[in-house]
Amino acid sequence: MRTQTKKILGWHRRINTQAGRVELGFYMLIPFLSGEAVTVDLRIQLVSEHALARGHRRKFKEIH
Repeated sequence: MRTQTKKILGWHRRINTQAGRVELGFYMLIPFLSGEAVTVDLRIQLVSEHALARGHRRKFKEIH
């Protein structure tokens, strides 16, 4: 399996786990993804400043 495919499958698994359901309907998925998008800019900034590493991501999720 290609690395990109594994990453996509991992992303889908993470989204489904966080949402609490395996099959999300479109209208349930949109608000969830909107909430995820709020933290993307902050994550990008912290990673680029080397302030957020893989081990710190769990704490970041708990805070936000």
